[in-house]
Amino acid sequence: MLDSEILCCHAPLTKTGDYPTWHLLNKSRLSALRPNSVLINAGRGGVIDNQALLEVLDEQQGRCVVLDVWENEPYINISLLKRIDLATAHIAGYSSDGKRAGAEMIFQACVRYFNLPDTGKNRSAERDLVVRINECFDVVRATQEAVLACYDIGEDDQRLRGALLHGDGQDRGDLFDQLRKNYPLRREFSHCQIANSADLDEKVLNALQALGFGV
Repeated sequence: MLDSEILCCHAPLTKTGDYPTWHLLNKSRLSALRPNSVLINAGRGGVIDNQALLEVLDEQQGRCVVLDVWENEPYINISLLKRIDLATAHIAGYSSDGKRAGAEMIFQACVRYFNLPDTGKNRSAERDLVVRINECFDVVRATQEAVLACYDIGEDDQRLRGALLHGDGQDRGDLFDQLRKNYPLRREFSHCQIANSADLDEKVLNALQALGFGV
């Protein structure tokens, strides 16, 4: 896997058992990643040794790193924040649809545990976001357009850097937590409907459908 062009971590953090994930990506493995690769962590911060990652980025150029999760949250490594390409405040699951699904899971668990009738069968779901794509033939550009219409990660990156790097001496841990508590809800691809599917090339449709967009 270390020879992959893109490596995205979604592992839980474990320190015991046959296959502990804590610092699974240590300095030797991080150094072995191929040049110009993309490393994303959307699981747990400690799966990647953050200090080792900073050292590798200083020693080797060319890799793209995107972190949503960090070691020692909410007191994250500011030097690493300055060094990586995109940074977010542990908000991968903070979509409107994710929160709704989480609430539904809790509701259903309570219904089963207390042997209660499910009185919420007819509760209405949030309407899908409707997106119109202008690029009909180029797969990459059409995909970029659809993704950015739903969510621009650059805005989250700017909010995090603005808060932690220009916080006027405020507690950085508190600022990190506030970004999460006051996070603007977003929609997931699976709840975004492409309005003009009939106008799009088949390859574009297939790519959007593979990402979960409604076509």
